[in-house]
Amino acid sequence: MPSALKELETCRNFVPFEIMDDVDIVENSKKLKKIHADSSDLSIDECMDINAYYLFHLPLYRVLLSRLTYAPSAPTYLYRFDFDSEVLSFPYRIWRLGRGVKGVSHGDELSYLFSTAITYRQPKDSPEYKTIQRMIGIWTQFAATGNPNAKDLPGMERVVWEPVSESQPSYKCLNIGEKLEFIDWPEMEKVKVWASTFDKKKELLF
Repeated sequence: MPSALKELETCRNFVPFEIMDDVDIVENSKKLKKIHADSSDLSIDECMDINAYYLFHLPLYRVLLSRLTYAPSAPTYLYRFDFDSEVLSFPYRIWRLGRGVKGVSHGDELSYLFSTAITYRQPKDSPEYKTIQRMIGIWTQFAATGNPNAKDLPGMERVVWEPVSESQPSYKCLNIGEKLEFIDWPEMEKVKVWASTFDKKKELLF
């Protein structure tokens, strides 16, 4: 157990598996720890943050790079689900973490698109109902036209959701929270550090 904790604290196990055998693994693990940890010991929140980048943000970034490289003529729209509610949390999140845990988890947006075992009809004046309207409206619009934008969609009256562009220093995303906002992807700065671990083997990044 102590050895496992030590490996966790060094961030060695979070170096992407494609370059785990690289001679620079120590340097790369230090690089990752530096952007996530304030001290030598990782807190629970810092461990969760590192896992989020390891499991979701870096893989997402690699998909975006792949899309921009191999399908440049097809628009790619990036969204970030940021609506925090215990009322319609995805069941998996509640089963694993229980109630009372703040923040948005991977998969939470599914409860705003589909019925689940523990969801129920929401009052029409609730923020949850408004978010359901927005999610279903945007996804239906995209499925029908290939473009998620429409001025008659709730929350999209003053928002233009543009596709990701390679020319942008920071990728843009639609942030879906209490309101809809087209913003710089907040995770971009750290995810570029993660991607830099592939600098000597860039052909493996995407």
